[in-house]
Amino acid sequence: PASSHAAPQAVRALLGGQPVEAPAPQVPDDAVSETPKAVAKPLEFSLSCVCLDGRWLSLCEGDMSPPEQQLLANMLRAAGLLKGELPTVVTFKWPPMATAFTPEDPLEEAREGLAAFVSGAASRQGWALENVLWWGASDAVEASAMAQVMALTDGRSRSLSLPVWEAPGLSALMQQAGAKRALWPRLVALGQQWSLHDHSA
Repeated sequence: PASSHAAPQAVRALLGGQPVEAPAPQVPDDAVSETPKAVAKPLEFSLSCVCLDGRWLSLCEGDMSPPEQQLLANMLRAAGLLKGELPTVVTFKWPPMATAFTPEDPLEEAREGLAAFVSGAASRQGWALENVLWWGASDAVEASAMAQVMALTDGRSRSLSLPVWEAPGLSALMQQAGAKRALWPRLVALGQQWSLHDHSA
């Protein structure tokens, strides 16, 4: 019976008709002054990636639309980095689950997630990555989630431990003819770098 589990003083109070007072919870003095910690939300981002000849990884934030894929293929072909069709586009979303865990350090966990995704894809596909082409450079004052996750310093991504070549986002290049023209000399130089490494392989 449930009554046998009741605390003796509660039973006595019930029998005597006395109101039962719940004991006040003991709060340590130092806990009172602490403000509750804000719950860290997972950092959310998604990316599309294409690997060129198992060597160079082309990344852009979000899902690449068909016109953006066409633009990318055209630019890579013109620079001599691509023969034929664009390889299969692989997308990656973070966090990987809808019912996301509460991370202690959202940015660090997202960086580890990106690194694990790229290294996992590389080992499955037999890639030997040398370089990252990132279509996401922006003049915005605040770095995008993807830019933070890439952790770019001096032309390298700390998260991926690879050199990074940065260009404006594909959507910006589609809307601004001037941005495409300005990018062309850099694409030519990129093609020269590609062929130089190609001959030495």
